[in-house]
Amino acid sequence: MVIDVPEDLCPIIDGAPFATAPSAEELHALLGPPSQITEPDVRAPVGHRNNRWHVYDTDGVFFYEHHYTRRINGCSIVLQSDEVLVPCVPQQPFSGLLRLGGLEVSAQTSLSEVLRGCGIAFKPSFMGWLVARRDNFSVILACKGAKLTAGHRSKTPRLVSVELSWPHDPWEVPVDGG
Repeated sequence: MVIDVPEDLCPIIDGAPFATAPSAEELHALLGPPSQITEPDVRAPVGHRNNRWHVYDTDGVFFYEHHYTRRINGCSIVLQSDEVLVPCVPQQPFSGLLRLGGLEVSAQTSLSEVLRGCGIAFKPSFMGWLVARRDNFSVILACKGAKLTAGHRSKTPRLVSVELSWPHDPWEVPVDGG
């Protein structure tokens, strides 16, 4: 899998630009069927999210399906699978090619290398994350210090995952006609 996020933040996945939220069927036609599709065991109350996750275990990525529109409105590229706190963590970290603003990024790429070399301007956000937003697209660099043997975390943050989202109208008519 090749994921390219240019400076305009419109992600291109395996050659297809994700300028807006595709249906799950469109995603599967592009990437093939996911390893698993999961959703929370306990449904959230009406008005809250009940999103599904389309997990590609061997690629190290999962996609979010919006609970109402049933469109794919974002994805998580997992670089450190032991650090991602969702119930659908892929079986292995991202194994494809990831480019952020022209810079190739892997689990071994330091956060400072990304910030210096990628050409995308990130701003600090909550939980130590870094965010870039443009025209309803966003890229979030989820960061944490490595776990130390003493049980604490390093003060030097490392890249855990890259979260992407693209334009999506949460009030759009659902894919299945509602």
